[in-house]
Amino acid sequence: MHKIFFFLVVFMLLGCSSDNEGSDSEPEQQGNPVRLNNSLVQKGPFVAGSGILIIELNDDLESTSISYSTETFDDFGSFDFNGSINSNKLDVEATGFYFNEITGELSNGQITLRSFIQVSEQNKSNINILTTLSRQRIKHLMLNENMSYEEAKTRAEKEVLRAFNIPEDIIDDLGPFQNMDISQEGTGNAILLAVSCVLQGNNGDGELSELVTKFANDLESDGIIETDFVVNKIREGGFQVNPNSIKNNLTQRFESLGVEYSLPNFELYVDSDGNGRINGYDVTPAYPSGLIEETKPTINWVPSIRETVMYDVQLSDTSNFENLLIDANNVVGSQISNIEVLERGRTYYWRVRLKEENVVGEWKQSTFDIKTIEINNLSPGGGGEMGNSKPIFSWEHDMAESLSFQFQLSTDSGFLNLVENVDSGLETNQYVASTILEDNVTYFWRVRAMDSNGVLSEWETESFQFELPILLTGMPEEIGDSTPIIRWEEPYFINQPPEDFTYEIQVSTDIDFNNIKLDVGSITQTFYQVNEPLDYNITYYYRLRLKDGNGALSEWSVPLNFKFIFIPVDTAAIYPTGYILDSTPLFDWSDAYFPNPNYAPESVSYQLQVATDINFNSIILDVENIGESQYQIVSPFTLNTEYYYRIRYSDENNIFSDWAWTVFSVVE
Repeated sequence: MHKIFFFLVVFMLLGCSSDNEGSDSEPEQQGNPVRLNNSLVQKGPFVAGSGILIIELNDDLESTSISYSTETFDDFGSFDFNGSINSNKLDVEATGFYFNEITGELSNGQITLRSFIQVSEQNKSNINILTTLSRQRIKHLMLNENMSYEEAKTRAEKEVLRAFNIPEDIIDDLGPFQNMDISQEGTGNAILLAVSCVLQGNNGDGELSELVTKFANDLESDGIIETDFVVNKIREGGFQVNPNSIKNNLTQRFESLGVEYSLPNFELYVDSDGNGRINGYDVTPAYPSGLIEETKPTINWVPSIRETVMYDVQLSDTSNFENLLIDANNVVGSQISNIEVLERGRTYYWRVRLKEENVVGEWKQSTFDIKTIEINNLSPGGGGEMGNSKPIFSWEHDMAESLSFQFQLSTDSGFLNLVENVDSGLETNQYVASTILEDNVTYFWRVRAMDSNGVLSEWETESFQFELPILLTGMPEEIGDSTPIIRWEEPYFINQPPEDFTYEIQVSTDIDFNNIKLDVGSITQTFYQVNEPLDYNITYYYRLRLKDGNGALSEWSVPLNFKFIFIPVDTAAIYPTGYILDSTPLFDWSDAYFPNPNYAPESVSYQLQVATDINFNSIILDVENIGESQYQIVSPFTLNTEYYYRIRYSDENNIFSDWAWTVFSVVE
């Protein structure tokens, strides 16, 4: 408070404008009117709230200790200043955080940019890197070489631009630094953005401030940059500029701020290779470079913006350019397209240089490799089994460009016995066989690609075995069912099952199947119910095969055999037997026994016979279709008479088992 009071007293005594440093107020309306409206602070744009200090200078261009402060009011770096001041020569300083166009982020620290101006009543005055670099030199020329402000500024600005290799014919047509704006098109705006990017490089905020200060100090006395540190930093910064990344960063920033912008082609004013020529007055190889797919690429370069320039272009398959594939001179334009088809898997070298009148530039070289087409993931393959008689052959490749393919299928690995051969017109990476394959045969197939220029890749080969597997579930060798269900397992296909298939079954009485008793096809289920009763106690042989929807047949399964036979009723379990007392006995016997219930008749009935002779010629009792394993007689048997008794059973097809018999007598 005491300091403020002291300054107010001094102001009143001296009758001059007060020192408004640190204040947001504008000077009283006296002296020279100043209107710095719509002005910008740009490295990248300074953020809102960045401090603006306007310092009055005397005739010796030193501070009068009178200054005025304001600040940016948006994140685009905008500021205004309106008032009247005692001097028309001002230092304007801006300190704040800024958007780093290299990283696409706000700076970590603050920097200070400056401008030295001589103002009129209305004067827009942007503050940027270029105004900062030229400020000290302008003052030096006015004080030491008695130049006017305009003369000094024009000369200093030219000297700054020469340090960045800007050609004289461009320099002569540029406007003042304080009118430049990195968000708009135009040569001057492009140069401002180029210089900002080159000096930023990989530098942090402190390193950037150090570089700007050393540049301004070096330029001040003689207008020439001679310090190795500064020269090397400028050269290195040109190497590090990535135009696409920078434009993307600025585009996102300006769109987020909602400002109108039209980014300049600043890359034309960067010396990207450190040869002392900006890109716009140089030639830069563009394409091809690195790994490419095309076998007939168009060679492109970024041309000079000078219309009188021509180019020499060379292409070679040797790094020393001894074997020239192209040697074109005095080319007008920026590309060569009429080259011969190149080989895949080779490295090529090309270079370009500019020519203007009697000046021949240095060669600019690029290297590229033509990608080999890699075909992989062939299916079916691996030598494994496959169950489709007209399989889908598929493969993949790693190329972005469209390819066509050649396909071969053979029964031998040397592809001498071709089954299918497609040498053109195959535009997709799969092929459906048109030939029905043979069962249990190993096939070999291969495919290769052809690009749009007719360059072929190497063959990629795979193999597989076409097999229609059959797995029979064997029946017991002896079964008790005269019309059995023959069963089998559904086949398992490792790869590409057929879309549909049926079964064929044969039953014969001989293993060679000369005497076939049953031959049935088009079976869709995994079992077959025999309809006609089998002969009793006869050995049968049966086999199965598969037929797919294309008519391909598998091999017959290994024959299995079975016999239909009944086990007689157990004699030891028959009653009556021996001597009995009951003249009207209950006949009882064991149930029919079937070791395999899955192969038993659906139903059985019993037949009981009693005779007075062992040969059953004199039958006195004959009962059929007994539904259970016992029978009660009504009429008594004669005492002391020997009777012969036997039992057998039959199935629903009236097939009978052998008899089981015994003898009994009724006694008192």
